[in-house]
Amino acid sequence: MAFRLTEEEYGELRKICDERGGRSISGFARCEPTALPRCAGEAVTEGVLESRLEVLEKDIADLKNRLEMLEAK
Repeated sequence: MAFRLTEEEYGELRKICDERGGRSISGFARCEPTALPRCAGEAVTEGVLESRLEVLEKDIADLKNRLEMLEAK
């Protein structure tokens, strides 16, 4: 997965990574799934994570359906 960060967001993520002893930002992001929303200024709650998971599950289901339709052609 790739995404872009502003300099400010990158700095905040680097700070969080350093505080938690991460060796690299990519490794830290894989192990700390709540770090990215927190560094973007969002409150990370169970409800927020559940909501995001629901969206991801729906998107995956939509992609599966589209793949099935393409395979059927």
